[in-house]
Order: sequence, then structure tokens, then C-alpha cells
Amino acid sequence: MIPHIVFSDNDTGYFPGFDRWGTADAAALPEGMQSSGICQPPVHAIALRHIMDRGRENGGADQEAAEAFLAESFDGWLAWHRWLAAVRDPDGVGLVEIHHGWESGFDNSPRWDGPYSRIVPGTVPPFTRRDVLHVADASERPDDDEYTKYLWLVQQMAEVKFDDAAVQEVVDFRVRDVFFRHHGGFQRGARRPCRGARPESGGRRT
Repeated sequence: MIPHIVFSDNDTGYFPGFDRWGTADAAALPEGMQSSGICQPPVHAIALRHIMDRGRENGGADQEAAEAFLAESFDGWLAWHRWLAAVRDPDGVGLVEIHHGWESGFDNSPRWDGPYSRIVPGTVPPFTRRDVLHVADASERPDDDEYTKYLWLVQQMAEVKFDDAAVQEVVDFRVRDVFFRHHGGFQRGARRPCRGARPESGGRRT
């Protein structure tokens, strides 16, 4: 999984920070990294396609650099999409499920009012929000009751050390998100992105 936040060593200004995420005990956390435990839409393939298109349009050194980067990183991007298709679509219906509204890329969308309305948080440790310090009108941000639900989901995932199978059993937010699917280029029954393939050096994708 590609996490939606990777924290720097000196980061102290973001909440929830690394300690609150509780990913230190997650088996999948790479050594030496501090990150959140959720992902966001896989728009990387779209960005890579634009990089390749511009590189090939420009030709020369730009094309060489773009194709070298893709050749070096392709296996990682493919693994990322395969993880989403296998782990986040366990029933093979072609819709990737998300486990937090923050994974959607539309954090405070009214689309999540229904799922969040059905969440009854357990005990959540006290917290001090920082997001409300950066807006002129705090009423434009989710209220504390809503934010407690956000942290409750994080806590549920942390309690099972962000294990993929265990999270699906315990988390109170499991939503199949059509927008997430669209950004990733997934189709019904697919186990890989439906657009694009590994390009040969110097060649052109069709």
C-alpha cells in the first residue's frame, strides 16, 4: 500500500501525527518510515501516463528520462494496483472499497454522511485538533463529534496493526467507492489496471 501521508522526522505540526496513527507496530510498515495507515486514490498511473506522453512528444533526453523512470518504477506501480484489486476488492466486483472517508480524496464530502451516521465510536483518547486553527470560521470544518468518528476508525485499524484481513473484520467504515475505482482505471473483475501496459524501451504504448 502507498500511504496517504509520510511524516518527516521533524514533523510536529500535523494531527493526527505518526504516534496517533499507531502504525509503528504494523507489519507492513517499511523500516525507517513513519506513515499513516490508509491510502488515497491511485492517480499515479494517470500522472505516469502524462509524463510518458510529454516525454515522447519532446523526444531526446526528455523521452529517455521518462522511459527510464517508468522502467525503474513500473513493478512498484503494478504491485500497488494489484494490492488494491486483490485486497480492497475481496469479492471481485470491480469496486474498490475504502475504510475511511480520508481515503476517498473527498474527505468531507456529503457522500459520507450516511456511512458516518451509522458509526457509534467507542472510547477515544482526548485529542486537540489543529485543522480548526487554519480557517477563519471553524464551523466550516467537521465538528468534534464527527472528528471523533474519524479517529475511531484510525483506532480500530491500529488495534489490529493495520492487517488487511483483520481491518475488514473490525472497521466500521467499508464503502465501495465508484470514484476511487475510476481514478485507478479498474474494471469489473479486473486484477490489474485496465489501461496501459509495460512499455518497451523506445517503444510506444497502444
